[in-house]
Amino acid sequence: MPASHDTLPGAADAATGSDGGGPAPRALPFAFAPAEVDAAHHGERLDRALALCMPGSGLRLRRRVWESCAVLVDGAPRGAAFRVRRGQRLDVRPLAGAGNGDACAGPDSGAPVSGAPVPAPDPAALRAPVCTEVRAQVRVVAETAEFGALYKPGGLHSARVAGSPAPCAEELLEPLWPGRAARLCNRLDRETSGLLLAAFSPEALARFRGLENRGAVEKLYLAVVSAPGAPPAVPFDIDRALDTANRRKTRVLREASPDPLRRTRVLAAAPGPLPGTLLLRVVIAKGARHQIRAHLAHAGLPIVGESLYADALHGDPLHGDAAAAAPANAAPLHLHHARIAFAGFAAECPPPWPTTPDAP
Repeated sequence: MPASHDTLPGAADAATGSDGGGPAPRALPFAFAPAEVDAAHHGERLDRALALCMPGSGLRLRRRVWESCAVLVDGAPRGAAFRVRRGQRLDVRPLAGAGNGDACAGPDSGAPVSGAPVPAPDPAALRAPVCTEVRAQVRVVAETAEFGALYKPGGLHSARVAGSPAPCAEELLEPLWPGRAARLCNRLDRETSGLLLAAFSPEALARFRGLENRGAVEKLYLAVVSAPGAPPAVPFDIDRALDTANRRKTRVLREASPDPLRRTRVLAAAPGPLPGTLLLRVVIAKGARHQIRAHLAHAGLPIVGESLYADALHGDPLHGDAAAAAPANAAPLHLHHARIAFAGFAAECPPPWPTTPDAP
C-alpha cells in the first residue's frame, strides 16, 4: 500500500527482501534533494524550509525526519527550530545507529545509498544558535508539565524579526525543550533582560491568556532610573494610554487608558546602584510595546541606558550632563523582568547588573 505523506521509515509494514531473509530497506515516500535556501524561505524555521528538499511533504513528516536523520545547514547539523538564511545549503543524511543506515537516503540525497551514514550530531551542536556567546547566557529557570521559563539576556530578540537573520530566543525553544512544541507566551524588548515564558501545549497557552486577561498574572520588573531630585511617593500608578502604531517608538497620550490591565504600577523605590538613581519595583498585568520604558520616562524617571525615551534634562548618571548630547547612553538598559507568577507556576531570576549602592 502506498505510504501517506505522514509515513516515516518503519511506520508501514516492511516489504520482504528478494532473498527472503529479512525486510528490505525502507525509505521515506519523498526523495531528498539538496537545496539552497531562496528568498521566499529566508528567515523560516528549518522544519518548514526543509520542504525545498522534500517537495510535497507535510510539516508533520518533516519534523519527524530528525528522529533518524541529521539535517544539515551548510554542513552543520541543526534543530527543527533553527532559522535559515538565503543562500544556505540544506541536506539530509542518515544517522549512525538509526536502525537502518539507508532509511533517510533517497536517490537525490547527496549520500550514496551504500555509503556510511554520518555520525549522530552532538546535541550541543543542535542547541547552538547563531551567536554562541549569547546562547551561553540563555538558561532554563523553571519548568512544570505545562510551562517553562527561560532567562533572556539584553541584546537578544525575543522572537524572530521579519526579514532579519538576527538570532532570537524563540529559535532556542526547541533545543531547550526538545519535542515539547514550546510556544512563547510573552515578549521582551531586545534591550530588556529577564524572564520569557513558554507554554508546552495550545491548551496551556490558552490557560495563560485567560489568566492574563483576568489580571491574574504577576509580572514584576526591576528598573534603575535617573532621579536626581526627591524620590517619588510610592506606590503610584501611571495610567496614560499608549499609541504603539509606530513600531520603533511608543507615544504616551494625554488621556488615561480605559483598560486597567494596561497600566504601570510602581510598588517601591530604593537607592539605586549609582548616584542620582533609584531602583524601582514595577508591576504590569498586560504589557504593550515599550510600556514601562515610555511610562517611566513620561513620569520623569527615565531608565538608565535608555536611548529612546530618556529625558535629556536629567543627563546620564553614568557620564554626567554631557551625555545629553550623545546619540545613546553607553550603559545597557537597566530594565529586567525579574518574576512571573500565576496559579500553578512561578519563576524569578536576578538582574545582570548591581541593584544597590554597595554592590560590587
